Amino acid sequence: TLMDKVAVSRAVTKLIKNGRIDREFADADRRRSILNLSEEGKKVHNEIAPLALGFERELLRDIGEEDFATFNRILDQLREKASEIDN
Repeated sequence: TLMDKVAVSRAVTKLIKNGRIDREFADADRRRSILNLSEEGKKVHNEIAPLALGFERELLRDIGEEDFATFNRILDQLREKASEIDN
């Protein structure tokens, strides 16, 4: 994966302690977790999402479609390369 397992585990633990997500364990494999936003997490999401989307719109407003497509292709290539390096 693109994220360190320890970092993900710490982040999940913190979000659970802060009441932002709920965890269930998969029936077939108890090592797997099913994570869902809690009611508190949904409230935070509903407050932050419109702000983030507005910021994104403003940030990308003057970037043309062709440049944006090029940017996304390069990001995809970087993700693929990072995944190869990580493995």
